[in-house]
Amino acid sequence: MQPHAQNLFDSCTDWAMRHWDRATHMVWNPPGGSDDDTPAHTRHLVPNTAWLAYALLARNAPGDRDEALRAISAIVALQYDELGTAFHGTYAQFLESPHPPENPTVWLDYDPNWRQFVGTTLALILNDFESTLPVTTAAAIERSIGLAVLGEPDGRIPVHYTNPALMRAWLDAWYGQRTSDVTLIDRGIAFAEAIVTLHGQHAAFDEFNSPTYSGIDLYALALWSELPPTPWFATAGAGLTASLWQQADDWFHAPLRNWCGPFTRSYFPDATRSVTLLALWHWARDGFAACLPALSQVPIDHCHDLMAGPVIARLASAIPTRKNTADVAAVPRELTQKLNNGREIHARIYADIMIGIETSPIDWGGWSQAMPFVMHWVEHDDAVGCLWLDAPHRTALAFLDPFDATSTPASIRVALKSSEQSITLRSTASVQQLDQETVVIGNCILRGDHPPNAPQSVFTIQTGQVTIAATEGTVDVVFVLTHTR
Repeated sequence: MQPHAQNLFDSCTDWAMRHWDRATHMVWNPPGGSDDDTPAHTRHLVPNTAWLAYALLARNAPGDRDEALRAISAIVALQYDELGTAFHGTYAQFLESPHPPENPTVWLDYDPNWRQFVGTTLALILNDFESTLPVTTAAAIERSIGLAVLGEPDGRIPVHYTNPALMRAWLDAWYGQRTSDVTLIDRGIAFAEAIVTLHGQHAAFDEFNSPTYSGIDLYALALWSELPPTPWFATAGAGLTASLWQQADDWFHAPLRNWCGPFTRSYFPDATRSVTLLALWHWARDGFAACLPALSQVPIDHCHDLMAGPVIARLASAIPTRKNTADVAAVPRELTQKLNNGREIHARIYADIMIGIETSPIDWGGWSQAMPFVMHWVEHDDAVGCLWLDAPHRTALAFLDPFDATSTPASIRVALKSSEQSITLRSTASVQQLDQETVVIGNCILRGDHPPNAPQSVFTIQTGQVTIAATEGTVDVVFVLTHTR
C-alpha cells in the first residue's frame, strides 16, 4: 500500500478494534455510530464486521486470522436462506435483530442492500486470501456470495439507485465469472451498461453529491477496475471513477474542509463534525483529511463508517492522479449540474462562504437525507458554520443576482418556494432572533424578503433551527444572506 493508504488502514483498524467483541466475534456499534439514538455497545454491526474481518486477515497479527475466521462464520450464519421471501439472500440487520415477520417492512425488518455490502466484501476476502483460508471457510464464503447474488430480485434496484446498483452489477458478473455462469456474467454486464448509459446523460450519477454514498460508489467502481470480471468493467470503471473524483474535487472547499451542497443524500452536512466515506478516500489519497472529525473525539457522529477504512485502503490503487489543482482551488467559482427528472444544481463558492441549491419537481417527502439548500461559512473562531433546509418536500431555489467571479458580494440573495406552509432550517451555529424576519446565525445574518404579491413569512427560532411559516398559502421567500466576518 501507498503510505497514506497504509496510514488509513492502520488508524481505522486500530480505532475500530476498540469496539470488537471477542465473545461474538463481531463489532459493536461505537459511540455516535448509529443513525438513531441507540446507545453504544448494544448491537453488533454486520457489514462492518465483514470489513474488519478483511482487516484482520490483512493485518495478520497474532490471533488475527483465527478471529477473522470466526467473524466470517458469524456473518454467514446471519444470512437468510428462505426462498420466496423478500429477504432471501440478505443478512440480518444486526446480530440482535429478530427474524423478519411474515409481511416484513423493508428497512425496518430487513435491509436488502446487505446482499451487496456484505457480498462484495466477502468476494474481496475470497479474492485476496483464498489460498490461506481453510477449504471449508472458502466454500462457505462462496456459497454465501452465491446466495446473495441469486437472492437479489430482478428490478429491486433501479439503475438510478447508484450505490447498490454499482455493487450489484459487479457482484453478479464477478460471481458469474468465478462459477462459469454466463447468464450471470451477461446480467451483470447488461446492468452495468445501463448504469454507464444513465451516467452519460449528464456525466453524473443520480445520487449526486452524496458524501457518504459517493464513497460507496468509489468502492464499487474500484472493484470494477481493480478486480474486473471482464476487460469492459476495467475500462468503464476507470472512466466513471475519474468522473466522480473530478466532481468531488470540483465541489470541495479546502479552507472550509467541506464539500459544497446541495446534497442528494447526507446524514449530516458538515464533514468536520460527521464521518463520510468520501473523506476516507481523500485520506487514502492525500493523507489524514481535514474533512474529518478528530479520531480522539468521543462520540464521533457516524463513526461506524470509519470501519470501512481497511477495504478503502486496499482499493486505493484505483484512485486516479489528481488533476486541475489550481482550478479546483480557485475562488470565487460557480458550479452547475443538470440531472435526470428535471433536477438542476447550482453552487457558488467564495473564500469564506459557499452556498449550494437545487431546484427540481421532486417531492422529497420530508426525507432528512435530502438537502436542497446548504450553506457553509467560516465562523469567528475559524470553525465551520452550516445551515441547511431540513426534511424538504417540493422546493424550488434560485440565486437572484448574477455571479461575479471577481469578488464576494456583500450579501447573497436566494429565492425559495416550497410546496409546504412552513419549512425548517437547521444550523450548527447559535441562532438569535432580531425581528420577525431577521435572525443571526453564528456570524451570518439571514433576513427574509418577499417577491411582489407573495405572503409575508414569520420566522421563529429554537435551539439550532429556524422555522419559516407563510401567513397564508405556502412559503415563498427571498433569503438575504450576509456573512459578517
